[in-house]
Amino acid sequence: MRLPELVEAKASVSKLEYRSSELGFGLDPPKGYRKAASLGDERVRFLGSTSQEITVRYDTRFGSGDEAIEKLADTIGAALPDRTIESRRWRDVNGVRSLVVREGWNSALGSVRAMRVLIPAASGVYIVTGLASEVDFKADFDAIEQSLLSFERGLTGRG
Repeated sequence: MRLPELVEAKASVSKLEYRSSELGFGLDPPKGYRKAASLGDERVRFLGSTSQEITVRYDTRFGSGDEAIEKLADTIGAALPDRTIESRRWRDVNGVRSLVVREGWNSALGSVRAMRVLIPAASGVYIVTGLASEVDFKADFDAIEQSLLSFERGLTGRG
């Protein structure tokens, strides 16, 4: 589903390195991250040099309010083996009240750490996720966090 493009809401969006008119957001991926060609499923993915990855997804299953965001935060990782929530707090992300969740889980390749930022939009929620192996996440956390918090919605009707 493609929504009509609107005039950019903020001039700062034009300064962001990556903009998606289809999903209606701007983001500064860390230097050296490359965009995956095509994911469909209303997602964009950026890959780091090793196990690091940043994804942006737009979810409309539960709506867009605080309850929807809380429910998504619980649902997204529910099936992950040995999932632990390290922290979960509301915070301002570019003028929008958003839920920031840090979590970890085990995979066949070892421990994984992630930071998710859930941001309300017109009829859904943006889920911006940065994840990596535990070692890569610790080394790159500052760059991943800065990228996730650079997120700006508003390039289409979704913002």
